[in-house]
Amino acid sequence: MQIIISVANPLVFYLAGFCSVVYPLVWLQKHKQKVEKSPITGHLLRSPGASLQSRIDDLSVDITAYIAVVSAFPLLTYSLYLPLNHVQKTTTTSVVILVGCVIVMLSWIGFKVYRLMTERNNCRLGLDAEMAVGQELNQLMVEGCRVYHDFPAENFNIDHIVVGPMGVFAVETKGRTKALKRKGKVDATVTYDGKLLQFPNSYETEPLLQAQRQADWLRVWLTSAVGDSVYTQPVLVLPGWYVVRKADRPIKVISGKEAYSLAKPSGINLSAEMIQRIAHQVEQRCRDVEPIAYRQEKKG
Repeated sequence: MQIIISVANPLVFYLAGFCSVVYPLVWLQKHKQKVEKSPITGHLLRSPGASLQSRIDDLSVDITAYIAVVSAFPLLTYSLYLPLNHVQKTTTTSVVILVGCVIVMLSWIGFKVYRLMTERNNCRLGLDAEMAVGQELNQLMVEGCRVYHDFPAENFNIDHIVVGPMGVFAVETKGRTKALKRKGKVDATVTYDGKLLQFPNSYETEPLLQAQRQADWLRVWLTSAVGDSVYTQPVLVLPGWYVVRKADRPIKVISGKEAYSLAKPSGINLSAEMIQRIAHQVEQRCRDVEPIAYRQEKKG
């Protein structure tokens, strides 16, 4: 019994201190939601990078949880040492085993945190890229375009959709870092030859294939939803890069500052009535964001 108490006491003190702070805060927030209500009653449109922001939030929670476990490790180690020392006199072997177990656990947690932080940094880069491109695309609204962000499709999202007199564009955004080793335009240049993207130190084809797949899916879905044939143009945007185009098909590849080019005449002239029909269908899927302030619990 004494062994159980010696193990349990440190853990009880730790949990008691944690709950004494967290529980009152949670209770106060729940009580506030019962007596106040948000003035926003309808769903909102998605913002650029909404899915990435949600993923970043989830990763931050996971990272915080692992760090909290690490912070409690000295206490947990002590709680294991007490019964070990109580049952028998502590030996070098027992101490080595205990320390070894702690090192293994800390190493595993450190590896997990490193992977989570790496993924979060990549998501943050993608979010910055989508925010930058989204702000540029929003300026096309003065040209009569409808612009939507983070469109939820089937198990994937289309970063941006532009609907205007010049047609429908499925826009994919990719954030790519630049090397700090050298200076000059050459380090910020990517070449597109119609088949691949040639960066200073590498080449990629998957972003082009992804942009095409998403445009094809959007074309099929809109044609079915609207009831008329709808042509969609795939666009790949690389914010912060200077794009050298040796070809302009089948994918339109541009930099973030070239978003205005989507408003140029393209040989397609959608009527105002068709633009409205397409925009209505797109908006139905994009307007699904619940207000987060004073969020009410769902009943039933």
